[in-house]
Parts: sequence; C-alpha cells; structure tokens
Amino acid sequence: MRDASRGYHKIVTGQAGEHHQVDATYRSELKDLFEVQFSRFDAKLEQRLAESDTKWERRVAELKTSLILWMFGFWTAATFIILGTTLAILKL
Repeated sequence: MRDASRGYHKIVTGQAGEHHQVDATYRSELKDLFEVQFSRFDAKLEQRLAESDTKWERRVAELKTSLILWMFGFWTAATFIILGTTLAILKL
C-alpha cells in the first residue's frame, strides 16, 4: 500500500511539475504578447499626441494672427477718432 501511495505521489508530483512548466510557458508567452501590444499602444499614443500638439500649435498661431489683426484695427480706429476729435476741438 505504501508503495502504491509513493507511486501516486510521483505521478501527481510529475503532473504538477508539468502543469507548472506549462503555466510558466504560458506566462512567458503572455508577457511577450503584452509587451508587444503595449509597445503598439505606446506608439499609437505618441503619434496621436504629436498630431494633437501640431493641431494646437496651428490653432494658437491662427489666434495670434487674428489677435494682431484686431489690435491693429482697434488702435488704427482709436487713433483716427482721437485725431478727429482733436481737430474738431481745435476748429471750434
């Protein structure tokens, strides 16, 4: 009986060792697969962030241009109004 239990113990231990080996193999494959997927995700994220940065830089440049045009128009109009008011007062 004791020999039979030792035999079963060897079989169970051997099967457990095989399961651990298969488990380690799957873990290694999953780790490699995860690293590949993560590197793809990271590359896509970097690309999207670069595109987003480019869009924001373009928008800021457009806003700067628009702001400069509005400032020029405002100060030109303000200057003419001040000159006109000054000339009107001097003619009185």
